[in-house]
Amino acid sequence: EEGIALLGARLPHDVARPDVPRFLEAREAFGAALKGVTYARELMPLLGAAQNRRRAAAANAADLPDAQERVAKAFDAVLAVQKQHGNDLATDKAWETVQRLHADVAGQPVRGDASATFAAHTAFIDAVFALLNDVADHSNLTLDPDVDTYYLMDAVMFKQPLLIEQLGRMRGMGNALIRAGSKTQAQHDLVSRAQAFALAHQAGVEKALTRAVAADPTLTDEIRTAKAVADSKAFLEMVSAQVLADVPAGDPKAYVAAGNLAIDEHYQSIGRVFDALDKRLATGPLRHDAPIPFFHFYGGKMQMDILPGH
Repeated sequence: EEGIALLGARLPHDVARPDVPRFLEAREAFGAALKGVTYARELMPLLGAAQNRRRAAAANAADLPDAQERVAKAFDAVLAVQKQHGNDLATDKAWETVQRLHADVAGQPVRGDASATFAAHTAFIDAVFALLNDVADHSNLTLDPDVDTYYLMDAVMFKQPLLIEQLGRMRGMGNALIRAGSKTQAQHDLVSRAQAFALAHQAGVEKALTRAVAADPTLTDEIRTAKAVADSKAFLEMVSAQVLADVPAGDPKAYVAAGNLAIDEHYQSIGRVFDALDKRLATGPLRHDAPIPFFHFYGGKMQMDILPGH
């Protein structure tokens, strides 16, 4: 504001200055986008930890205490970024829901049966997704005008996390069913729906990232998603053969390992996409220290000058 006041004092009266405050308004929105990326990046480990805990709890596995500890650590990291950016991103209400369900599931991770346990953990994970959606909406990440970063954000904030969640559902419930050697119709339908949604989300991920690369070919080496896609396709084939068969059967350890591989590869891919976003946002024309262009008429001609960044 001081710079704008100085600008107004020094420039001739026929200067057209409306573009300066508009540019600063755009820069403020850009700052919100940076906060959104920071917040969303911290949510990914919490989602991954919660999905892993759901798998352990549904099978009442021996590593459930370790899974609980991993969730607690990731939760604390998100709490820190919520304290820092929650007010600016208007995430307080969504965060309250996450806190409440976190306490509920942490206090009673195993319920009456596999389906009840699975549902309780999924409710917590759904609340984290609702928080992620609020972060995306209130930080203007969904309104990015650049083609490459728009499709990167579409993949990393929506399509890829949703794909991972469906993979996590198949890993968690499928593991429990293989161990039991039986399933109810409702359990079969849960896995079948997850597989169908996973196929749709995977196609969406591939399409979004293909468009991002088409807009900026240098992204090819930065995001490297081919292995994640291949691993998830291999896991989907295992789901069909071992869980959606008439009787669930197979090696549960190998099944979980295949699911872990696909999920971990996608989370690593998300990390690389966030890195690519950070790189482009850090060098963009709206960063806080970038010079501000403005145009004015002088001597009957349109001229451009620069207000230094700060």
